[in-house]
Amino acid sequence: MRPKSNNEDGIALLFTLGILALLLVMAMAFASSARMGRKAASNNAELTCARFLAESTLQRAMGAMRFYRETGGSQYDNIISHDVSGGVNQKTYDGLYNLGTVIDGAIIYEWPVPYDPEAADAIHWQYVDNGRSGADKRLIGRIAYKVFGSGGKLDPSACVRHTAAINGVPAGTAVVESPATEVRNGNYVCEINIQNLTRTDYTNLPPGNPSLGPNNDVLKLSSNLAGGQLEDSERWSDWGSLFSLIGIPAVTAADKAKREKWRSWFDIERPADTESFWIDSDGDGIETPSELYHRFNLGREETNPNYPATEPDNPGWSQITVADILTDPVEYSENGGKFYGKGIKWLKNYANLPINTTAPAGSTSFTSAQTRARQIAANLIDYCDNNRAATTDNQDAPTYTGNDQSPYINEIRFQLDSNLDDPLDDGHYSCNVQMVVDLEVVNIYNTTDNKAFDLDAVVSVSGSYQWAPKNAPLGRPFDETITIHINPVQNRSYVTGTSAVIDLSEATWLGPQGGVMNIRDFQFTKINVKLVDHSEKDVNLRPLFYDYSYVETSSFTETGSFKVKVDKNDKQRYYYFDYEVNDPRQNLNEGDWKLTTSKNVAIGTTGAGGVGAKNSICNPNPGGNKDVETGAVQPWDVSTAYIRNSGMKSPWEIGFIHRGSEWETLRIYLFNRDDNNNGTNNESGEWGASPNMGISDWAKGDANILDQVKMSGATECFGKINLNSSNDNVLMALIGGIRIGVSPLPSSATALPYPRLPNASRTKTDGTDDSDPGALSYGSELIYAGVDDVNYIAIAATNSIKCPGASAAAGALFLPYKSRAQVATTITQALSSGARFTQTTDALKEEVIGKFINLTKATPDTVTIIVLAQTFRDIGGVTISKDLDGDGVISDGPVTVTESGYDIDGKDSNNDGDYTNDTFTANEKIDTQYGRYDQYAEEILSEQKILATVIYDQTTQKWRILKYEYIE
Repeated sequence: MRPKSNNEDGIALLFTLGILALLLVMAMAFASSARMGRKAASNNAELTCARFLAESTLQRAMGAMRFYRETGGSQYDNIISHDVSGGVNQKTYDGLYNLGTVIDGAIIYEWPVPYDPEAADAIHWQYVDNGRSGADKRLIGRIAYKVFGSGGKLDPSACVRHTAAINGVPAGTAVVESPATEVRNGNYVCEINIQNLTRTDYTNLPPGNPSLGPNNDVLKLSSNLAGGQLEDSERWSDWGSLFSLIGIPAVTAADKAKREKWRSWFDIERPADTESFWIDSDGDGIETPSELYHRFNLGREETNPNYPATEPDNPGWSQITVADILTDPVEYSENGGKFYGKGIKWLKNYANLPINTTAPAGSTSFTSAQTRARQIAANLIDYCDNNRAATTDNQDAPTYTGNDQSPYINEIRFQLDSNLDDPLDDGHYSCNVQMVVDLEVVNIYNTTDNKAFDLDAVVSVSGSYQWAPKNAPLGRPFDETITIHINPVQNRSYVTGTSAVIDLSEATWLGPQGGVMNIRDFQFTKINVKLVDHSEKDVNLRPLFYDYSYVETSSFTETGSFKVKVDKNDKQRYYYFDYEVNDPRQNLNEGDWKLTTSKNVAIGTTGAGGVGAKNSICNPNPGGNKDVETGAVQPWDVSTAYIRNSGMKSPWEIGFIHRGSEWETLRIYLFNRDDNNNGTNNESGEWGASPNMGISDWAKGDANILDQVKMSGATECFGKINLNSSNDNVLMALIGGIRIGVSPLPSSATALPYPRLPNASRTKTDGTDDSDPGALSYGSELIYAGVDDVNYIAIAATNSIKCPGASAAAGALFLPYKSRAQVATTITQALSSGARFTQTTDALKEEVIGKFINLTKATPDTVTIIVLAQTFRDIGGVTISKDLDGDGVISDGPVTVTESGYDIDGKDSNNDGDYTNDTFTANEKIDTQYGRYDQYAEEILSEQKILATVIYDQTTQKWRILKYEYIE
């Protein structure tokens, strides 16, 4: 047995201690790992909770938007988390400033400084509990959100030039961005003058003209201009790509400022807008899919080879009928991307259209509102088709005749040579009545081909007269058809034709010697005039039909009967009947004609009133109750004396369409909201969109039709600007740079005192054609909308339409736009302001409105939502001590706290615009309570912010999320 060594004493203990130490280290590591894992799990759980809470907040905000829309609202900038409960959690504001968001150097939303929590539009926290009550109630977090519309901005993919066709825009439509040459017909969004976003901020938006600036950022937005970075017919996909390709890195402060500006002007992620209009069928003020209808395409082709075989709803102008236009439109659907439309509901709803506005007392111009509506529809067709034949229902007995680019019947004069004698005084009486007819036509147009018209006027005239001493019970009847050849009729001229002598005599009568001799009770019982082209034939090989007039039908109390020879001593042999119209475009019915009679001396032998000269009753400037045509002298001097004879080039040409009443054309600068036609406009719940709303009195306005028409066959298009916008710069780009008015003809001896609109093509020295509606107006006024103008227009300042007479105190002074056409009245108020805008005539106001209205919409588009969610531990029943003022002592009473540049309580306490050295009063001992947020005591566990872009889908009537991103 080996003896024990003293050196081995305690070795086991050392091993034991070593193992224990190792186990302790391992245990501590395990415990630490467990604690860290638990903490991570807890943090992850809290973050997940905050994320779920943020996601539910987004749905809450969208629910508020849905509710707001369903109650008639449209101003989504007003939707915020706001607590008006007066509860214990109402007035805590710490951390709200985290809603402020900056991405890639661009400010998405800037937290207001100073922040006023008492303001009606102040954002508040809203608190979320565990759903229990009483002692078990616990707060689990809080949420806040802000909704702001990116609507009203420009779509940088749609408002620039493309070579290939894009949705709703034909190939090559847009032109180079330059304020000097950009065409502004108002057809396509790409016409908008981007450079007018702001005329002073060249740092953030250099001019697109290479001679004006080095960077040409606008040109880079394009697809087919030199330096353009967008693929042709493609769209910008995201801000990162755009900023990278345009060359705006988020490096310098200037670059960041430019990015911020661009985000305030443009909106990238915008789907196409529907070409649809709204009819409030159920009267609730809310759009539903079944209340949307296809717009009518004013820019349709002359003929569509696929109509009616495969495209029964897409006729061309020469294929559409009056009956088509006076039908209900079709409910909207995307429908393969193409739909012309047949019906215009505004014209179809004609019940309130007056029928006797031009007629003298006791007569009517049209027999029914429907017939007058047909006349207006025919006028629209004849303006746009490419032939000169008047659209009518019957060439020999029409109820309407469209206004086409042809001469019109303007005046007809009957000269009676009446003589009665008994030459031998033996009772053999001789009654001689002979008639000569002078028929005048007027061509109020400059035809594009300088056509010299060769006309036949077929006059059908019936009547009778009595004469003494013969007293026949029925008198001497006559019924004559007379053809008068009138040639040539050239541009802007009065031309007269004269008939041969027509003998209406009754020969000789034998009676008592020395009888009373007179010719009395002369009357016309019918005078009809049909005007046709002697040299042209229609498809049925008939002379081309131009015009028709029922001059006399003996329903006129004004006509009566006349003594054309009083007695045998009456040596004045000639008697004249002269019928004239005021407005030659409205001459169909007896009520449109005015009769003047005279004895022996022909009417109008000097001055106005005679055939071959301006009619004595012609008044193309009738003043306040008709179109304002300042300085008009002849019928062709009115700005609406124009027929394009092809599809419209601009929506403002709607204002050229005659309303079937003298000197009335569609009044597209006033919007009619009198849904129930009780004479009171702007009543509650009236939007001018009721199912029965339609054309009415001229004085009420016809702008409603502007929402029901479009300028292409596309069912969708990109980039329309939401009028419910507060973006001044975008509104300036929309309105700014519109050219209006036209210089006098180069051949004019003197300049007339008003802009005039000749319709023969005249080329100016700069090579632009400024004589057509919608074309550039060389040397004419440019419309620019400055900030003051935009505020006056009441769009930017109020996001709404101004309602005259409404109560500001009641909050009803401004109402949101429900229809894009509502803006017409508001714009008109500005155009008449006399400040910057100087459009004094109806036509000029309509030109401005018509050149931007089709580029707008009233329905919402993309909306941005920022939500913020925080989770925290609800502490209750204990007193928490916090050294808020940092003096090392916990005080029992209130202390003064200095923020030193960092917001603690959520407010700019001294309202100096920042948080530096702000002071406020707080308690350092906080008595906590469950179910209540105790500021400075509760510990914020996690926070999540979400930035979302959503779109209102008109076809589904739902908000749809386009983009969704978490912001840490």
